[in-house]
Amino acid sequence: MLFLDYSIFQMFLRRGLVVLRQSFDWSRINCVDDLSPEAFDAKVMHPIGTTRRSVEAWNAAFQMSFFQTRHKLKMLTLKNLRNLRSTDLELMPMREKISSWRVLLLSDDDDWVAPDWLDKLPGTSKKLLFCRWKSVRYDGSWFVRPNSSSYSFTNNYCVFPAARNSYALSQVFQHFDQNEIHKVLPLDAVDYVDCPLTVTHKHPASANTMRQLLMNSEWDVGVLRDSVWDYLERSRSLVIPDSLKWASRFIEESCRIFSSLL
Repeated sequence: MLFLDYSIFQMFLRRGLVVLRQSFDWSRINCVDDLSPEAFDAKVMHPIGTTRRSVEAWNAAFQMSFFQTRHKLKMLTLKNLRNLRSTDLELMPMREKISSWRVLLLSDDDDWVAPDWLDKLPGTSKKLLFCRWKSVRYDGSWFVRPNSSSYSFTNNYCVFPAARNSYALSQVFQHFDQNEIHKVLPLDAVDYVDCPLTVTHKHPASANTMRQLLMNSEWDVGVLRDSVWDYLERSRSLVIPDSLKWASRFIEESCRIFSSLL
């Protein structure tokens, strides 16, 4: 009888699960009050009122509303996530526990994941709880975060089923919480892949990007139009490395979304 190595057997049967973090049905948002912006400001420790003012500034700057823009960006992300190999998708996470048999990846509704992300992970062992990979941010150009191997950013980590025995889903759902766990674990409980399996998309309609631009310009809505122009100009001259060729189609479609604003 042929016996396969445990790690090879696990890789052969491995399946992933992407859970979308808190996300609006943007197509149903009609006004800024629907976003509960003051509650969001309190949660992320922004000055109360800045998210409301940012959204209102976007709606004043463009004919396509902030909500319509974010809906299109989410549809682009969902197209990406629904085509990941051997990976299931949960849009409205109701679960309370880490999956008992699938590798868990948490994603925001405007970020991108490599189609073969699951294949690039190390072989599973009973001691392996988490894995990080090279974190890349895209805002019309690439920025590779220098400390990806020692810090969990928005979407550069996954959770293996063995972590279920020690941690609740709430402890790993947000990257800053998971990071506190990760940095005190023994070496055999973590691993690192030195290539980008995800992209954090810092586009012009990102709430943090809008807030920073507007506050720095004393709330001049013209900076939002300038940010779209800059995003498109940087994208046109972009050199895409081999490790990120998988993201090229999403960059093209994102540029079409933002081109339609101008």
